[in-house]
Amino acid sequence: MVEKNGATKLVCLPGHAQARQLFPGVALGRILDVSWNGGPLVAGWAASSDGAETRSGGELVLLAARDEPRRVAKNVRTAQFSRDGAMLAYEVDIGQRPGSDVGSAPATTYVLDLATGNVRELGALVDPLWESDGKHLRATRLRTLSEEHQTPALTWTSLRARWDRESGTTTIDGRGSAQIPAPAGEAVAWTGNQRSASGPNPCDVLLNRRGGVRHLAIGSLCRGIADDRSMRWSPDGRWLAFPHPGPIPGQRERGGFFVDVVSVEGGRYLALSALHDRTRPDQLAIVLAPGMVWFDWSPSGRFLAMNDGASELRVYDFEAPGIAFLGQGQKPMWSPGGGYLLVLSDGQGPAFVLPGVAPAARIDLGSVRDARWLPAQACDR
Repeated sequence: MVEKNGATKLVCLPGHAQARQLFPGVALGRILDVSWNGGPLVAGWAASSDGAETRSGGELVLLAARDEPRRVAKNVRTAQFSRDGAMLAYEVDIGQRPGSDVGSAPATTYVLDLATGNVRELGALVDPLWESDGKHLRATRLRTLSEEHQTPALTWTSLRARWDRESGTTTIDGRGSAQIPAPAGEAVAWTGNQRSASGPNPCDVLLNRRGGVRHLAIGSLCRGIADDRSMRWSPDGRWLAFPHPGPIPGQRERGGFFVDVVSVEGGRYLALSALHDRTRPDQLAIVLAPGMVWFDWSPSGRFLAMNDGASELRVYDFEAPGIAFLGQGQKPMWSPGGGYLLVLSDGQGPAFVLPGVAPAARIDLGSVRDARWLPAQACDR
C-alpha cells in the first residue's frame, strides 16, 4: 500500500500484525504496476515535492527488494512489467519536454531490462501492453511530426503495432489503435478508430487481430486509448467485459448503458444472459460519469467486480447468478487467490478489503493513496 504520505507498506491479511515498511525512505505518488521476481517489484510515480497527487504523468521510480531505488525517466504516463518480471515497458510523453526535436513523436515507448539495466527505445509507440507470453508488446504506432509535414499528407495517424522481444523488430497489423491483449491465448481487443482526443463515442471493438465480429462499446477505447481496466479480459482470455450503450436488457427505450460480456468468437456470455433474466432492468443500468469505469475478474472467472462512473461498486456472480451491490468505492481488485477483494476509497472513506463479497466482514485499511496485490509469499519473508 501507498499511504497518504507516500510511504510504502506491506500489509498481510487477515490481520495487520505483520504490517511493515516495504521501501523505507521512498515516497510514491501512485503505483503503476507490481510484479514478483524473487521479491517484490514496484513501478510507480515518485511523490511530488508539494505532496499533490499526479494524475497524467510523473517521474518513474523502480523499487526492488534487494536494490537501491532507480529513478528511470520523467514524464512517464504508463508502465507495465512483463509476466516474468524481467522487463519493464514504459511510455514517455516527450511532448511535455521543452525543446523537443521537431521530428519527434508526441510519445515514445522504452523497454528496460531489469537484469542488465539496458534500455531499448522502441520509437513512436503509445499504450504498450505485454501479451500473455511476455515476449511481445502490443502498442499504437503514432505519426511523428516529420511525417505530418510530408506531402502528399498521410491519411493515417495511428497503426496497430507489435514488438518482438527476441528479435527487437516491430511489425504492423494495420490501421487502428487501443490494442488490449488477453492474459491468456492470442486474442486482442482493438478499435479501427484513429487515436484522437475527440474520437466518436460509441465505437466498435474487435477481438481478433484480423477483425472479426464488431461489438458496440463506449469509453476511452473509442479515443484510441488502450485502457485494460475500462474493458477487461477474463483470466482465461475467452471473454471481454465492457460498457455497452443501451437499450437496457428488459427495457424497450433507447439510451442508457449496461455491462456486456462477449466471446472472441462473437457471442454474448450465456451466464450473463441468465443473469439478465433474473435481474431488474434498473439494477443492470450503469452510469459512465463523472468518474471512470473499472473492471476486474476473479481468478476463477466466476465474479466480475466493477465500479461505474458514479463509484457505485458491484460484483456480478455468473454462477448464482446475480449482482451484489457493495456501496461506494473505486478500483476493485481481486487477490491472486480470489479470496479477497481490495477496494480503494472514492474520497469519502477508507480503503478496505472484503473476504469474498461479504460487506459485513470488511477490513478497513485507513487512508490509502494506492494499493496492489502481491503474491502470498511476500508475507513469508
